[in-house]
Parts: sequence; C-alpha cells; structure tokens
Amino acid sequence: MLFQKKVDGFISRGAVGLLSTLPNAALLAAEYGISAADQSRYNVTFAQNGAGSTVRGVELSYSQGLAFLPKPFNTLNVQVNYTHVQVSGETFAVRLAQLQAATTRSANLILGWRLGRFNLLTTVSHTGEVETGFGATATAPSTFNEAITKADVTLNYTVSPRATVYLQVRNITGEGRREFQTPSDPTLFKSFRVPSRYSEYGDPIFYLGVRGRF
Repeated sequence: MLFQKKVDGFISRGAVGLLSTLPNAALLAAEYGISAADQSRYNVTFAQNGAGSTVRGVELSYSQGLAFLPKPFNTLNVQVNYTHVQVSGETFAVRLAQLQAATTRSANLILGWRLGRFNLLTTVSHTGEVETGFGATATAPSTFNEAITKADVTLNYTVSPRATVYLQVRNITGEGRREFQTPSDPTLFKSFRVPSRYSEYGDPIFYLGVRGRF
C-alpha cells in the first residue's frame, strides 16, 4: 500500500530569544514565577502554526498459513509487515517537528504455532531511529533513539473454553536502547553522532496469568 498525506499549518516550536530580551518579559516571568534576576537564564520557545509538510510512505504485509508442512508443523502461520515513511517540510523547522516521535521505518515478523491445547506466539519487531528532540537550527543538536530489534514470546495453554493460562516474556533477549545526538541538518545525520545515554535499559519483562470469560 502506498500513501501520501499533506498537512497545512503544521505546529512547530521555535526559539524567540532569552526571556530578559523580550518586551513582555515581566508578564511572562510573573506568569511562571520567574524572578527578575533569573530572566536571563531562560530561553523562550513558542508553538505556532507553521508551513506545510508532506508524509509519503509504503506499507507491505504478507500472511501465510503453513498447512502444507508435515505434522505437527502444519499448524504454523507466519505474518510479515514492513513500513517506511518519508517526511518533507516546506521549512526546516516544520520538517524536524513532523519527524519528532515519528517511526520512519519499522518491520515485524510474527510466527504462530498451535499444538493441541498449546499456542505459541513469537514476535520479532524492528523499530528504526526515532527523533525525540530537535534543534532549531541546522547545527543545533537533535536527539534520537537508536534503532532496536526486540523479540517477545507468548505461550498460552487452554484449560477450558473459559480459561487460558499464559506466560509472556517481553524483550526476551534484553535489548537496550540508547540515545545519540547529531546535528539537525539531515545531510550530517550519518557523519556526526555523539552517544548520549540509555533511554531503555532493556531488562526482559515476564508476565504469568490467567485469562477467563465469565
């Protein structure tokens, strides 16, 4: 599937200067409880409707039951999907604002297997780099989460038509996710990367429970 979305007046944030230099500095300082001595320590940004932006992308998906395999593997089924998104903006700030928190590349592989009362579901998901904070100029640093691939496993056991026991392990390999900073100019993204910190430490998470219908 191909898609395109146009956005007019996209909301973006921009820096307007130090609080102490603004003509309405006193009013803003009073509203936020900032003393006169501290006004020079605050850089003021405002959100406003900016120029337009365009989002283009492609989404591919495939699902297949593997009934042609010999028993007991004939109850296997597989699903694959992939999404790629490209963002453009009429101005530099709008493009970065549109990119913020957007996943521009992702893929999932789901493998299910039913065997008697047992049902095993394995999901491997890949998420590309995600911008979490952007600089207002081309050389100001933007912050990104690194790409990450995680695997989740869920095992269900059907006790009766009304009750199922399940064990789920999220992020079974314990993949962590780190941040890095890079100049906001897209042409410099691949050239300069400064590791920042871990945004996710990546410990596996275990769930054990019972689902019932009453």
